[in-house]
Amino acid sequence: MASPTFATFGATKQTEFLEYLVKSNAAEELVKVLVGLEESTAKPEDPVKFLEQMFAAQELSDVASKRFAKENVEELQKENQDLLNRVAELTTQLEPVVAQLALISQEEQRPLLDQLIEWFLAEGEESGAEPALDVTKLYASLARHGTSGGLAPWMQEDTVVPAGSATLEALTAWCAQCFYFGTEFGKLHPTATFALLLRSCDPSVPPEVAPIAEGEEGYDAEAVDRRLAPETALGLHTAVVTLGEMLAAATAAPAPSPAP
Repeated sequence: MASPTFATFGATKQTEFLEYLVKSNAAEELVKVLVGLEESTAKPEDPVKFLEQMFAAQELSDVASKRFAKENVEELQKENQDLLNRVAELTTQLEPVVAQLALISQEEQRPLLDQLIEWFLAEGEESGAEPALDVTKLYASLARHGTSGGLAPWMQEDTVVPAGSATLEALTAWCAQCFYFGTEFGKLHPTATFALLLRSCDPSVPPEVAPIAEGEEGYDAEAVDRRLAPETALGLHTAVVTLGEMLAAATAAPAPSPAP
């Protein structure tokens, strides 16, 4: 069966296609190629071959006939389903590994969470109550830092300072949501790690300052701006805000009914 040509199209289809070529600027590009061919002092012996080279050296009729061939579509659909099955298989294999990593992370972070509570101990707790971290103090320590570009999230006018008291159990749940391997938070904020949060909030470590500007005394062209990058600052801000939201949600949740 012969391949369809422009001449076999109906008048309406011809008009629609020509309008499409004009609106997409394809007609202009085609005209440039043809004008270049006409004005060339050394015209190619085979104009068709010349045009094929101009269009990635492929026969366009072959591309048009094969691109959407039924067998190709079916082959692509099968390949896509095979890939989906492989993803599901690998995900199943990965789940126990992720669970093990979470246990390791929990054991490693326990002393670090104790350190955070010690730094930002909530005051006014009931006598004998479990020590807890004051989220507002944690956020204030983070807010000492500037960023290497733009306003830090904690410097925005509409910023709401997170609050609440977080016990070790609450902090562990927070870390599992924000900092453990494979979390959605980690995908969105890959540079906002727990180690960086700990370092940034350490009360004994002064915040980084901006390098001396060019033209001022002490300027160093090789100085590195070690302040938080804007995307990292946003991630750390989001993490602490998330902690406050988790505490607020836990407080608002109704107490479980006693067993009969």
